[in-house]
Amino acid sequence: FGRTNYDEDTIILPLLQCCVIRLSTFNRLYSFHIGPKRLSDLMRETMDNDPIKPVLIEPHLKALDRRVGKILGVIRLCLNANSPDLVFLDDM
Repeated sequence: FGRTNYDEDTIILPLLQCCVIRLSTFNRLYSFHIGPKRLSDLMRETMDNDPIKPVLIEPHLKALDRRVGKILGVIRLCLNANSPDLVFLDDM
C-alpha cells in the first residue's frame, strides 16, 4: 500500500497506452467511486474483525479511494480519444 501521500502513476501507464479495460472491472471501479460504498468502506468492513486490526490505517484507506479516482480519470482520457467499443472489453 506504500506511502499514503504519493501515487506511483507509472503503474497505470499500461492502461493509458492500451486504453482497454474489461467492462466488469470498470463497473466495479465505478461503483467504488460513486457508492453506496467506496473501496475504503469495504476494506474497513472486511478488516474490522481482523485480530491484528488495524491492518491499514485511515490514510491508507483514503489513498485507495483517491487511486480509484485516478484510474477512472485515465479511463476518461481513453474514452475521449477512442470509442467505448474500443476501450471496454465486454466480458459480461
